[in-house]
Amino acid sequence: MGISTFKVIGMVGMLAEELSNIAADGKVTVQEAVGLVTKICEALGLDLDEEGFKLPE
Repeated sequence: MGISTFKVIGMVGMLAEELSNIAADGKVTVQEAVGLVTKICEALGLDLDEEGFKLPE
């Protein structure tokens, strides 16, 4: 599967905002990291395989 340049450019704003919020406290939690990867996958139309990995809600 190819990832279009336009999709990547469209994600830049979302990533900047999310990373600013995540880094506000000077640390990144596992839940924040997984949440960011989930949003990236959704934006690119990819499925995130969470098999073997569980976080409490």
